[in-house]
Amino acid sequence: TSTRFSFNGAENGGGGGGAARTPRDAMPRVEGVACGGTHTLVLASGGTVYACGRGDYGRLGQGDTDSQSRPTPVTALTPEALGGGVVIAVAAGGQHNLAV
Repeated sequence: TSTRFSFNGAENGGGGGGAARTPRDAMPRVEGVACGGTHTLVLASGGTVYACGRGDYGRLGQGDTDSQSRPTPVTALTPEALGGGVVIAVAAGGQHNLAV
């Protein structure tokens, strides 16, 4: 079975050991990735956006300031939350994100 890896240091909300492993079957196809200063966005096939890293100032879009060591779906950007619309691109800056 193939495995996909994501890397992030513990000081930035990462997995501590530096790598998080997720079985390939559990991860959707990745269409895009955007890296901010201390966080990462992943755009999956179907338009679902995942975020991980430091959650300071709400930058992960989860409605809180919690950090996430593993990619977590951004519930406000799911196709269901967007009334059937889908995100087609993501971008990240030092402390902000953009979804189109």
